[in-house]
Amino acid sequence: MVPDLGQRQPLGSIEWALGLHRSVSPQEYFTKAGKTWDAFWKLARVPTIAPVAEFVTAFPGADASVDASPIERLPAELFDMVLGDTELSTEDLMALGVCSKTLWLQILAHVHEDCRKAAAPWAGTPLLCTGSWLLDLPPAIYEAFPDQQKREDAYKARTGRWYGCCPARKLNWNGISNYVNVEGQSRTQAWLAALTTVARTAQTDRTTMRKLQCSLSEMLQRQTDVSQRNWILRNLTVQQYVRLKFDRPRRTQEANVYVRGASWLTLDRALILRISWGANETGTYDKRADDRLNASLRGSWAGHCFDVAEDSVSLEYSWHDVTDEVVKEAKALKAAKGMSDESGYSW
Repeated sequence: MVPDLGQRQPLGSIEWALGLHRSVSPQEYFTKAGKTWDAFWKLARVPTIAPVAEFVTAFPGADASVDASPIERLPAELFDMVLGDTELSTEDLMALGVCSKTLWLQILAHVHEDCRKAAAPWAGTPLLCTGSWLLDLPPAIYEAFPDQQKREDAYKARTGRWYGCCPARKLNWNGISNYVNVEGQSRTQAWLAALTTVARTAQTDRTTMRKLQCSLSEMLQRQTDVSQRNWILRNLTVQQYVRLKFDRPRRTQEANVYVRGASWLTLDRALILRISWGANETGTYDKRADDRLNASLRGSWAGHCFDVAEDSVSLEYSWHDVTDEVVKEAKALKAAKGMSDESGYSW
């Protein structure tokens, strides 16, 4: 849940999210089922690579002697205003781009800039992973949202005890009901999907359309520089960091980002481990398996702000490396679930 942005991403149960469910292996759940929540791309401040001419696919039959259309002759400033029209959908812009090589170059530049601006959308904003039954919120959330603390205080003063739907639970259910679900959504995916939609109805021949799709896909894959293998997850709230490794075994495979020294502990799971927030031990609590586990997870980082940066960035002396501490905490949870054998049943 990202209260500042009004966004959410459902994870099912915490057992699923942490890879502790035995009926399906965690590796299968997160890779084959595609259930990673893309923590790296939501938080990473990755250097941007400028688009290059090699991504402009030539259109069959293009003739340099043919006069440019009126829209192609527009000054760059006016064309940017056209592309920035909020009434135009991604499909509209892609349909414009496939009309000519000149327009395609303009659209590629626009897509590149749009994806650059959308990079690291959750960096620097409070994050928490909540259960379905809350009695309170993390201290960091009360600090970030003072009005929420006032509502909690007023509720306690009015009732003298907890009953009914308390403010913490109202906030949680408001997030579930009204926050935008961003699961499986990214600007990169949106642009690729838009071109696929246009391809079904466009008059352009299939061969050319396939080339355009490859052109867009390759540019999006290469728009950011992830050649650096060493990264750090930074907790901006308490100035702590965790060292990470970024591995992409083959060009066609998804990248694997994990805590350094513990390849079984992905960045996704390490964060869930520390930003989860369930009911406290004294609260009334239902007995569903996922909720019981969530009740035991009141993460010390719940409601904190994060980003991911290259390990080469300089940090002041006040920052503390908690990599070993996070790995130790994850191992303890695995042992508690009877899953201490990392090689036999790894996360």
